[in-house]
Amino acid sequence: MSDVIARKIEIQNIIRQGNAPLAEIYAREYLAAHPEDVDYKQQIEREFEMAYGFPENFRACELPHASVDPGKYLIIKAWGHGFWSEVHHLLSQLLVAELTHRTPIPLWGTNCIFRLENTRNSISEFFQGFENPDLEKLCTEDGIYPPKWHGQNIYTENRQIFSGEYSKQSAQYFLSRTEPILVSDFYTSLTSIKPWISEKSCYFGLSEDDIYKLLFEKFIQPTDAMQAKADDFYQRHMAQRNWIAVHMRGSDKIHESPGLQKTNAHYFGFIDRMLELNPGIGIFLMTDAVQILEYFQIKYGERVLFTPSERTSSQIGVHLSTNDGHKAGQEVLIDALIALKCDYFIGNKESNVSLAIANMKRWPNGFSFLLGNEIMHYSDRLILQM
Repeated sequence: MSDVIARKIEIQNIIRQGNAPLAEIYAREYLAAHPEDVDYKQQIEREFEMAYGFPENFRACELPHASVDPGKYLIIKAWGHGFWSEVHHLLSQLLVAELTHRTPIPLWGTNCIFRLENTRNSISEFFQGFENPDLEKLCTEDGIYPPKWHGQNIYTENRQIFSGEYSKQSAQYFLSRTEPILVSDFYTSLTSIKPWISEKSCYFGLSEDDIYKLLFEKFIQPTDAMQAKADDFYQRHMAQRNWIAVHMRGSDKIHESPGLQKTNAHYFGFIDRMLELNPGIGIFLMTDAVQILEYFQIKYGERVLFTPSERTSSQIGVHLSTNDGHKAGQEVLIDALIALKCDYFIGNKESNVSLAIANMKRWPNGFSFLLGNEIMHYSDRLILQM
């Protein structure tokens, strides 16, 4: 049996097992390597349309002027991981809400690491502009998808996410649903949404970075309190100087990125060249690792500036070891907002923090650098295989 036939059989088996999103990833990888296989492309895309409940030749497109259908909502539950991973999950689902003409309702509940204690929904502690209705009342009406949700359990978390009926409900399953209320509790990257975007959409044909830039601009607005803290720090410590913002990961990132030390070592060539060209420039350092901070202080001395954020000397991430997740979320958001005020940025492609900073600002060419390998830890493939 040839490798091509074996791959196609594997894709069919995964579809029959009910994991169409994972099968779609494999199929699109195959088609990228075999663009001449037009017949298979037509056949397999129709199979995915049927698996997701799409009509033939379905594509999703937002309404003009950011309109929504009255009475239609997408409740976006927290993903339960790092702060900017949580935001990237939110952004993907905000895109789904826009493509399906729904009002998005982010729900950062008890599974959100950064929630404020005794608060049912902590999204408003960080970002503004989102509706925050009483979901128990909203969900009493008929027409909720998936049906594992209803008014009495809507604030329950981690309900049949990876196993059980209606588990692994990635974004594709929501694009053509007609129920008034949809509830998303599963991570989906833009990679799996892009193929189903209509040519009429403003997102069609854009890179993932460019889509993220648009989504950040449209939807992510820090609260006045968070922005004020970032502005105050900048005015008190940074306003009279040019700055390089540097985000360097340590702690638990070494488990996710075997090449982390090599990537981190690569930073210093960029930094030293910038200092050579801009002798008076300062370094605003964002790091979760005490050892990295100490090294920068030894190497660059008083040129290094940092916020009094919590850091760790271990290989356990701050967001996993802290006693105050809400404070940790505030710190990582404020650091990012300060970084956006800097002149240059150097970060890590494998970090959601760095990717967010790179996409929250329209950095001029040659002013933002992301080092290392493409992010993959929370890719659809790994999650769907769990």
